[in-house]
Amino acid sequence: MAGVVWGTSGEVAPMMEGDMGTKISGLLILIVSGIGSYLMMIFATGALKPKELKALLKRKKST
Repeated sequence: MAGVVWGTSGEVAPMMEGDMGTKISGLLILIVSGIGSYLMMIFATGALKPKELKALLKRKKST
């Protein structure tokens, strides 16, 4: 994950010199790339299966 974020930060660095909207977009790109790489490693190592993630995210009916 650190490698992906580090690599992405080099591409996003010029965005940090723009206006506030551009800076926010750059930060969102970094955040999404970090989350994406983290999830890919979780699935690749078998720590969590996609079915299990869906079950965790599924809303329970309130009574």
